[in-house]
Amino acid sequence: ILDVKDLKIDSITDNDTQKKLAFDISESNGEFGSKLAIELPQGSKEYVVVIKYETSPKASGLQWLSPEQTAGKEHPYVFSQFEPIAARSFLPCQDTPSVKTKYQAT
Repeated sequence: ILDVKDLKIDSITDNDTQKKLAFDISESNGEFGSKLAIELPQGSKEYVVVIKYETSPKASGLQWLSPEQTAGKEHPYVFSQFEPIAARSFLPCQDTPSVKTKYQAT
């Protein structure tokens, strides 16, 4: 079970077998977002899953500066600020300070 907020989940697959995994997204609980429940295959206790998703322009964990607000005034700038529970607006995760999760984004 992972936390998500305003994310569009396209697919979830098992990295080893490349098989699609079933998942369910609960109703939104306001600012806390939704619960993403993934049905993992039976057997192993460790899994690597690949989640293809899109963030929303409303992602509270990402903040954009217009080109005029930057030093060179040519390009926009984005930075993340995930406190206290805004990481779930950027990536599916266990969004709590006690859990550290490695991820790779493309």
